[in-house]
Amino acid sequence: MILTESVTQRSSEASPAPLKQLVQDNQVMVRRALGLMASGALGWATFMAWNSIVTLPVVGFLAALAFLLLGAVAIATLMVPAKWLAVTEAVILALSCLVLIGWAVGTLYQNPQYGTDEAAFIQGAAQLAMTGHNPYTANLLPFLQVFRVPTQYATYLLNGGISTSLAYPAGSFILVEPFIILTHGTQSVIVASLTCLLLAIVLAYALLPPTWRMLGVGAVASSAILFAFSLSGLSVMACLPFLVVVASRWEAPALESRLSARSVIQALMLGIACAISQLAWFIALFLLVGLLRTALSHASWRVSLSRIARYFAIAGVAFLALNAPWILADPMAWLHGIFLPLTQKALPYGQGIIDLAVYFHIGGGSLSAFSDLGDVAVLVLLGAYWLWFDVFPSAAWILPGLALWFPARSLAEYFTVLAPLWIVAYVSELGVSRERIALESKGKRRRLLGSVLLVLPLLGVGYYALTRPAPLRMQLMSTESNGEFGGIWRMKLLVTNVSSTEVHQPEFSTDASGHASSYWIRTRGPKSLPAHSSAVFTLESPNVGSMPGIVEPFQIQVVSASPASVSESTSVTPEPFATYLSPSSVDQVLAPNAGVWLSVQLRSPYGARVKRGGVRVALGQVIYAQQGLELSDARINGAPFGQTPVFALTNANGVARFHVQAPAQSAPIYFQSWVDEHHGYPFGYSETVSILWR
Repeated sequence: MILTESVTQRSSEASPAPLKQLVQDNQVMVRRALGLMASGALGWATFMAWNSIVTLPVVGFLAALAFLLLGAVAIATLMVPAKWLAVTEAVILALSCLVLIGWAVGTLYQNPQYGTDEAAFIQGAAQLAMTGHNPYTANLLPFLQVFRVPTQYATYLLNGGISTSLAYPAGSFILVEPFIILTHGTQSVIVASLTCLLLAIVLAYALLPPTWRMLGVGAVASSAILFAFSLSGLSVMACLPFLVVVASRWEAPALESRLSARSVIQALMLGIACAISQLAWFIALFLLVGLLRTALSHASWRVSLSRIARYFAIAGVAFLALNAPWILADPMAWLHGIFLPLTQKALPYGQGIIDLAVYFHIGGGSLSAFSDLGDVAVLVLLGAYWLWFDVFPSAAWILPGLALWFPARSLAEYFTVLAPLWIVAYVSELGVSRERIALESKGKRRRLLGSVLLVLPLLGVGYYALTRPAPLRMQLMSTESNGEFGGIWRMKLLVTNVSSTEVHQPEFSTDASGHASSYWIRTRGPKSLPAHSSAVFTLESPNVGSMPGIVEPFQIQVVSASPASVSESTSVTPEPFATYLSPSSVDQVLAPNAGVWLSVQLRSPYGARVKRGGVRVALGQVIYAQQGLELSDARINGAPFGQTPVFALTNANGVARFHVQAPAQSAPIYFQSWVDEHHGYPFGYSETVSILWR
């Protein structure tokens, strides 16, 4: 049977939450409030679209016009009769799509390269498939250069290698193929991801009950992180519109003696989502439990299993249909590819519990334990969901992201991409499959006992993972910089193996922003470090993007495949301060030989004033002419004309003063300060100040 009950038709036995009761009491007020929320939330996206007004004037002007329209539609939302609210909501939907398109056009125009290896590999796979090649047997590494992906954003492996194979189901690149034709191969993956984001907004609007449709629009359209993930070309974004369809009235298939057309479509959408990204696999696991529990509340085990089997059989057909050519071509290569994220032993990274090991030195000696912890977390949360299903049925859409907080790779998109689905699933719950939440005390005790038994293995594996200490300790002995460029390109480290196990082939990287760099080149040091031994390593940066700043805190990260471990140094700041030159600009032409005072203030890496006297500061001068650098002839602190640099000591407030003057010049003279103490290299370069004497 096809169920038609909506959120507003639940019986008193369903114990509706306060928000749902509010819908019943005053739906019009809620619609107006959510319309206002959606209009206001689009302000940020509109502003970002306006930022392209110089490079793309039409886009910028339309964004400015959008501000006016958003204000107008907000007023209309307050004033129009209830029967006209659907019109204002449709206008907000249209504006949200147009604003996001404008923002995307401006962003892509200014930054045409791909920012992730995932996007480059997916488009590379699509191009290979379109020319008759099997992307699962190809080396996709050259596509990093083709799409200008910075090498530090590749996926590095514990054994020192780099991921070169396609690691996603076939739907990820099949979806991109028409966009390659449409865009002639330019930003095709990103255009596909943005299209899916827009489609998700439209579907959320269409599928949610009228009272709540603006909540879906506002939550998706105003999410800067969802937009950023789309610009990164992440395959999980391509899943979003398909999963929105699955999440809407997601319980219905479990209550139908014969699957309706709607439920068949939902099953097909689930299969397509699973054929695009492995994240959908975890959703399918929890959805399986949720649907089975829903069915069992109204039918026997035999009937329930039959209903669920039909649903997932259809999903399986969709999944296999998209992957069939590659399964038939080389089944082992296909299996290797789609399970690669689970087996490749990549560098630990994410916003989950692994941060305790990577940044807080709690654990790190056994990365395999974190992988086991992720597996156990999935099983524990599945069991908990089974026990407490009637209390939070829509948790099927939240728990997958929560489970993926535990492995060694726990990326933010696994959690945040699902957030719009929480809304769609919760608001569109049928509300007829609930058991009574007011359980008997015996039932409560049984569930609580079951929950405790479930949590125990999670705590056990978690304790093991967090109590295996990192095997290596590091001491930074010296660094070499590239001077005015402001980076560290060579380091000398004393590394000690404090464990009782030999560490084979340690790989070194730096981390200044929560993302490890490319592996540094080892020019000195052993390939393996025996237990309880020390060695000196000399490391050189492989590229500019991997060079940490001289005055910025960074950490040194070491990983190894045997044992699978990660070790991190404490935060290191090679030099304690930089220089700020003031005034930062001299916005007038000076008469010949007129003087001006320039002050150099010492500042910490966080911008705070450093009050330290006696620090030797330099001020240099040069002319950046059209043909190249030219010598300038300004006088600094009474030194001969043209002498550069000139030195001064800071006072007790950390300030050095320089008086500059010059005869008439044909071009501006550019001044820059830096610290020049006894360290052997300059550091802390300031911004450049130009002055014109004429």
